[in-house]
Amino acid sequence: MVKTYSKGSRAERELAHFLNHRGFATLRVPSSGGFLSPLDIVAIRNGLVLTFEIKSHKVKPRLRKEQLEAFSKWTRKAGAMGFLAWRRT
Repeated sequence: MVKTYSKGSRAERELAHFLNHRGFATLRVPSSGGFLSPLDIVAIRNGLVLTFEIKSHKVKPRLRKEQLEAFSKWTRKAGAMGFLAWRRT
């Protein structure tokens, strides 16, 4: 049985690797969900800033209202485009 944390971190690493090979500078934020960083990955290329919250579930994931608000606030503050990425397990 794979732990939820390891499934999530594997999905984060896969997306960071995918973006990196497409020319983005990527930063994985392993302690995400906290007060200062409500996101999992930041990807930057030529001034374009993307932020990602990644979920790894069998069924369609849902964010709690507080999570979504914190993610949206951080993304707006950074002038980034935010995405919810879902890896079906």
